[in-house]
Amino acid sequence: MGGLDPMGWLVLFVAGLAIMLSLRFPVAIALLVVSAIGAVILYGFGPGIEMTVVSMVSGLATFTLTAIPMFILMGELFFRSGLAFDAIAAVERGLKRLPGRLAFISVGMGALLGVLSGSVMASTAMLGGTLVPEMARRGYSPRLAVGSVLGSGGLAMILPPSTVVIVWGATAGVPVGPLLIAGILPGIAMAIGYAIVVAVWAYFFGGAERPSRRAGASLRPSAPGGPAPAGEASGAPGGALLTRAKTTAAALATASSPAEKQGSLVSLFGMLTIIVGVLLLILFGIATPTEAAAVAVGATVLLLVVFRRLTRAVLVEAFKHTLLATGMIFLIIASAAIYGRVLAGSGSVTAFVEFITGLTGNPTLLLVIMLVIVIILGLFLESIAIVLLTIPLFMPIVAVAGFDPIWFGIIMIVAIQIGTVTPPFGMSLFVIRQYAPTSMTMGDIYKSALPFIASDLLVIAILIAVPGIVTLLPSLM
Repeated sequence: MGGLDPMGWLVLFVAGLAIMLSLRFPVAIALLVVSAIGAVILYGFGPGIEMTVVSMVSGLATFTLTAIPMFILMGELFFRSGLAFDAIAAVERGLKRLPGRLAFISVGMGALLGVLSGSVMASTAMLGGTLVPEMARRGYSPRLAVGSVLGSGGLAMILPPSTVVIVWGATAGVPVGPLLIAGILPGIAMAIGYAIVVAVWAYFFGGAERPSRRAGASLRPSAPGGPAPAGEASGAPGGALLTRAKTTAAALATASSPAEKQGSLVSLFGMLTIIVGVLLLILFGIATPTEAAAVAVGATVLLLVVFRRLTRAVLVEAFKHTLLATGMIFLIIASAAIYGRVLAGSGSVTAFVEFITGLTGNPTLLLVIMLVIVIILGLFLESIAIVLLTIPLFMPIVAVAGFDPIWFGIIMIVAIQIGTVTPPFGMSLFVIRQYAPTSMTMGDIYKSALPFIASDLLVIAILIAVPGIVTLLPSLM
């Protein structure tokens, strides 16, 4: 083993990780085991174990990472209390005269869930569990219903306060505040692209609900006896949240009094005020992302007190699932810290950079190669795992090519999001399978995702051609 060349180390490491993932080990555990074994082989048992422990501790000893659990808690409080669903109902009522409004709402909800949860899988599950059955009931094309949810769920990865963006910045050594703000305009561009796809689809190909003559029509829960939401049976965090979504939707379906409608509008205004306020704190340099996250949690708690939604059950569920999500993310980060040390120590990083830059000296082609790599990885791995696996390999190339690290990070994160919905193994495809009509095959689901993938690819091309879209807001900070 000692005579293995650097590229051989990289191949061996990737092969070991692939074997453990194929055996259904969680990404964090697979990364930890393979990295620790690599450290022991490279440095010897004693020094290898010592390096493993020190790397895990140092990987988490970053002040910026404390923003992650607080932003997750903010979203959990909104969801568990039901305020998020009140706001969604207000939007649905406001668009009741718009053809195909539920598909447009899925885009808006994707943006909202992105801000509140920062998780693509959670957003896709939430949208799928609440909107797909309702669109089926109202006669929408199954492909339009599933496709709009698949595309919109990915907005969670790019819009602030995205967990993926925070992890990227903290790990790559890029300022997290500017990186979060840089995602706003690209996220809006992606949402506009999805809305255009929905509008063209509904206008030229039909398959969308026409304006309802029932003015009080609102979201309803999926029909009893349907497929169980992913994670519900196993006790995963998403299951209880989807149950709450359906319960809230059932209540909102009958909420047609002026007082109830006014309450939904106030919920929407309160949420938007907190979200915009947090972003402005970061944009104008008044607070760091961690301080802004703390303000967001405090404001959310105050809002729940005003609405009399801050119950013991809400707090217990919110804290419970915040701890579960944070623990998973932090374990992946700690494991990836060892991975980065082993790659650097074995010389694999240098060898990889020399190999990639040896293929071409054209910066644009180098960028395309890296984009293809992350899209392929997105077919098999969770987004944070992809970030932590690629950063040690990509950032030296970024330095060689002279890319702006903030611009590069945003483009890579959009590409990772594309991977989650790309056939045949994109992870979001298998999440949405749980909620798609039984008449749809996996082939139909693949086809429903294609227009939204094309929209994202167009957005990436625009961001490459006009870097100012990404760098404009950070430059104002």
